Amino acid sequence: MEQDDSGVPEFIESSHVLNALAIPTAILGYFDPVQADSESASMFSAVPAAHSSYEGWAILWCNAVFEDQTGMSLDNLKLLGVEALRGVGGGRQMMQMTEPAVTSIDSQPLIFTRPTGEHVWTQVSFRRLPSAGPWAHLWVLTAIVNPVMQEVSDRSTLAAFRSEIERQANQNLVLVSRVSELLANVPAEQVLGTIADLLQRNVVARAEFMTMRRGKGLMRSIGFEADREEARDVRDPVALADPLFTIWLDNEAGTVQLTIPGDVDPDSPSGRVRAAFADDPQEPLTVLVTTAAGEGRSRGVLITKTHPTTSEHGEPDAILGPPKDGLRALLNLVARRVSVAMENYELYHREHVLAESLQRSMLPAQSRVRGLDIWTYYQPLSTFAQVGGDWYDIATREDGSISVILGDAVGHDVESVVAMSQIRTVIQALSRQELSPNELVTHVDAAIQGLRLSRTASLIIAQMVQNADKSWTVTCTRAGHVPAIHVSAESAQVLDCTSAGLLGFPSGERIAETHIAQPGDALIFFTDGLVERRGHDMRLALSVLGKALGESQAPDAAGLGEEIMDLAEDAQDDVAVVVVRIPGGKRKGPGARARRWQLVSDPAAASQAREYCARALRQWGIENQESVLLTVSELVSNAVLHGWGTVGLRIMETDGGVRIEVEDANPTPPRHRHRSRSRSSDESVGGFGLHIIDRLGDWGWRPTPVGKVVWARIEV
Repeated sequence: MEQDDSGVPEFIESSHVLNALAIPTAILGYFDPVQADSESASMFSAVPAAHSSYEGWAILWCNAVFEDQTGMSLDNLKLLGVEALRGVGGGRQMMQMTEPAVTSIDSQPLIFTRPTGEHVWTQVSFRRLPSAGPWAHLWVLTAIVNPVMQEVSDRSTLAAFRSEIERQANQNLVLVSRVSELLANVPAEQVLGTIADLLQRNVVARAEFMTMRRGKGLMRSIGFEADREEARDVRDPVALADPLFTIWLDNEAGTVQLTIPGDVDPDSPSGRVRAAFADDPQEPLTVLVTTAAGEGRSRGVLITKTHPTTSEHGEPDAILGPPKDGLRALLNLVARRVSVAMENYELYHREHVLAESLQRSMLPAQSRVRGLDIWTYYQPLSTFAQVGGDWYDIATREDGSISVILGDAVGHDVESVVAMSQIRTVIQALSRQELSPNELVTHVDAAIQGLRLSRTASLIIAQMVQNADKSWTVTCTRAGHVPAIHVSAESAQVLDCTSAGLLGFPSGERIAETHIAQPGDALIFFTDGLVERRGHDMRLALSVLGKALGESQAPDAAGLGEEIMDLAEDAQDDVAVVVVRIPGGKRKGPGARARRWQLVSDPAAASQAREYCARALRQWGIENQESVLLTVSELVSNAVLHGWGTVGLRIMETDGGVRIEVEDANPTPPRHRHRSRSRSSDESVGGFGLHIIDRLGDWGWRPTPVGKVVWARIEV
């Protein structure tokens, strides 16, 4: 390889300028063996690779000032390789320096120790040079030494500097510990914003977590998002060509400095970052990009903008400000912890989606039994969990009697749902034998002992037989379950039949007790989540519930159910409720001016919803029903067509109108469909729903942790 008289490779046009500089200057090159000739290849082979991050790099040249300041000759520097420059910034960003988008790197002030043991203050800058020959990446390194502090002979100054480094290291440990606490305690939908605020208050000027969102591109994230898109699944060519996305896809990148020009595409990932961080619309923006990756998958990026370090005179200060390497280490640790938390969240979310699907498939639809008014409801512990071991079943037996079964397996995970499924399967198999409730529970005890379930469970079984006078005989047996409540015209009675231990662990003989329910009476079956509260006596809670139900004026099962669920607003466990009301008896008032139902997501849901709502509106004395019922049909049909999961329906009477709320598990917002004459015949059906509701009243929507609620208010 040809060189000029100064020893600079001739392909560097500015060699005479570099050699004349009075500051330490060196040239580094990254060797590309594909383009190498034999001479340059043999020259490079003599340069050792001390570390994997230095592999392919060589020191090509340095001036005399550089030799003087480092205390090493050019020959020694070439022999030692880039490893020799660790003390003045070399080797710190070698992976980053192979990125074409990176054109400059500046270090914070640092102390370089010469071979003689002397210390000097220095600040290192790297600037990219045009590539040439086998050198795919060429960089010029300048080390600016502060003349005032060139010889650090003042031990107190050195001690103060080291003390500051230790202080910042301790601060970083505290911050990392605080991040771990936030990940454990702050709700998932808010935790990223909280951590970004923590970093912004303590170490950086600005911090934001950003993720790719389906159909929306790169966006700010304040929490773990359900619609996050994997970086590896992105197909947008604009995003794939973006330098920020290149960093994102490199799971080993850590923290990388990125400079974004003012004319960047505003819809690209870099453009989105610039829009969020830039103060000047024209000036280039420099940020730190930290990838949050785990298991080979980049889950997002942490974007930070550092504070400018200035002295009291407004000039750049050589000492103030945290060392950049310490900041990078802190950001890397934060990103790793966030990545692990996101991974656990996603695993937990997938498990609960699976468990909820299993559980919902086992819960029967809103049951219809001839001669009885039945209302059922399931409320999970939280809108996030959406799963538990509670279940119920209502069936008409071959002899015409009605079987009501309610069970509760301990836990809120897949294992509790599996236990629930196994118990339910055993009961369904044994039910064909026409056993009495106590005989059925005894047989289930024996079967459960052989299954060795990982979860304990409770159970209550009631068999109802209609009598000639239209009353019903109710035979009940329970195994560790909370008792049912019998609501009559005069009062409410807790049917405290003998429990005799949890299912599979009988403490004695299972006993059945019999009660008579008259027309107008109601039987309330529920799981312990309705009445169980920490620090409160269960029997007292049952007594309070019984008194409240005894004073109810609800004329139907759904009205009783609404009043019961109002009491479950502060529930600390899953709640499953079955209300069985015998039609007839003395007519009561309208009760609560609100009703709620859960519907199976199928085409029949809309007509079923209309029927339920029409009955409630009649009870409330509302004659002008058509607008309300049409809105109910449209909202429920949209939830069935465009959503998934169980459809929740609620109606409430308001001042001069009725409010309707329909919930499904699809988080995508509702939108108007713009109709066109050019639409095909397959697309010509539907699409009028929200346009119709626009004419009937007001409507809107709100997100929930598991989907959305679409509401409408109709004047009547």
